[in-house]
Amino acid sequence: MYKVYIQNSSLTIGEKPLKKPDWNLDYYNHIPFDLLINQLENSPVPLYYHIRTEGNDAEIWKEFTKHFEIIRAAGGVVRNEQGEFLIIRRHGKFDLPKGKVEEYENLQDAALREVAEECGLSQNLTVDGAPTISYHTYIIDNQRILKETHWFPMIYSGSKYASKPQTEEGITEVFWLKPEMLNKIHSNTYPNIRDLLRLTPNTDEN
Repeated sequence: MYKVYIQNSSLTIGEKPLKKPDWNLDYYNHIPFDLLINQLENSPVPLYYHIRTEGNDAEIWKEFTKHFEIIRAAGGVVRNEQGEFLIIRRHGKFDLPKGKVEEYENLQDAALREVAEECGLSQNLTVDGAPTISYHTYIIDNQRILKETHWFPMIYSGSKYASKPQTEEGITEVFWLKPEMLNKIHSNTYPNIRDLLRLTPNTDEN
């Protein structure tokens, strides 16, 4: 299954929806992607659309992505030895460290570099598993962008006081948060970040 956030709404492509959708479409030979994307981009309330497939998810996803310029990014879901999560505040919203993958750079190296640059943690940082992929869209200069972000679980074994925000990137805070406190940031973060933190093992969230 593929899931993508379009503004505050979402679209899934797969055999079964995650919940009761506002619009459930069966895929035959054509999906009015322009219509779907426009509705989700401009809805004043969050909507959830689902495209029902018969095992051809990748084929339909490929058709969907033709409507966007694709940018690959990588970042980290970082925990320290006390089990706390590394959180940043970027342009006023709570987020996780991530950034664009440079040309000829592999995903894991890009993720480690972004955590080091945005949070000042260049040592005592190790990748601890395979990445989770999230998708979200936005518009720049009338061009639709689909950002594909690869989130690597990481363990930080150094001092929790060694972090430093990369202020030139609009980051004003870097701090550690206990799993049971993650709900405190949910009202001021992005839907894909909420999903990502719920998917992280040993996170006690409802």
